[in-house]
Amino acid sequence: MLFVYSKPKSAYLVLSLEEVELPRRKSDVYVFTRVNLPDDHLLRISVKEIKELVRDQKHYKTYEKLIPGFEPISAEIAGFAYKKDLEKVSEIPGQEFDGKRYVKKSGELRRDIQEWRRVFETYQV
Repeated sequence: MLFVYSKPKSAYLVLSLEEVELPRRKSDVYVFTRVNLPDDHLLRISVKEIKELVRDQKHYKTYEKLIPGFEPISAEIAGFAYKKDLEKVSEIPGQEFDGKRYVKKSGELRRDIQEWRRVFETYQV
């Protein structure tokens, strides 16, 4: 089982040929997850180290409270696809690929609770 992460507004699960065809990388099930990762996520994760670095700077007390702390990052599991569900294409609406990719429209992903149960039972997740 491979978890594939994308931006919150992504409408397609997109996989490289390598992720689907190479024996050491391919999977039977691809889970599509949309992650709402803020632009400053690295700053949030390393806020303690950054504060330590700038503590002795002239205006530190002025902007200390403006440095964002780590907050939960929201994510949505949009669904999953079996390898057989994927389509091999060279473009999706609004994006032309350099070569082929395997894709599945997010609205066509499997998400029924019974299908999830089958995946968990079959692959003993």
